[in-house]
Amino acid sequence: MRRQLSDGAGEIVVLAGLGAVYLAKGQYEDALNIWNEGLSAAEQIGDREANAEFLTRMGETQLGKGSLDEAALCLGRAAQLAQEVGEQRVLIDIERNRSALALARGEFDQAFTHIDEALAMGEAQGAELAHGLALRTRARALHQSVENMPGDNSATLGEALECYEKAVEILKSSSEPRELRTALLMLGDFLETQGDASQATLVRSQAEELKRS
Repeated sequence: MRRQLSDGAGEIVVLAGLGAVYLAKGQYEDALNIWNEGLSAAEQIGDREANAEFLTRMGETQLGKGSLDEAALCLGRAAQLAQEVGEQRVLIDIERNRSALALARGEFDQAFTHIDEALAMGEAQGAELAHGLALRTRARALHQSVENMPGDNSATLGEALECYEKAVEILKSSSEPRELRTALLMLGDFLETQGDASQATLVRSQAEELKRS
């Protein structure tokens, strides 16, 4: 049901926040319904930047569902719009999600191409949150790229750990505790795979504290 707000811009802000809550909880269908509502609201007032943002979030949600083709379509549409309006911040998120999409497809070269582009744009724009999220994705890409591979992968795994730790430090200073909690949980999982169970437990306890706060 459409929220009755005094103006379209206010409605977009509310829908963006509500959709993010559903996405964080893994309630993908609810999130998609909200994003579609937001897309309609943005189209009504001609806000193309918001259109690109909602399409990006829809792509991220479809990715969470495992609907990879739908995710690619949403991210492609978002990229076209963001490029047309010069919305660099959204383009960083699009590249990050395209990297995650490539990882889900096992396309590691593409994953690194997209995430390195996101990191470069994030540094150029001084976008700390986007940079932290991109580092988190790059850490996962590095880890996945050597999983089940024979040989000495210590350098790659060391870089993955460094990216995770940098991501956590950046996200600690952000206003997005949900993203920080996700980074901590991912770091905990990584540490456990590396045989550091005690540190993994410590990191996960920090994530749980965020959940309770």
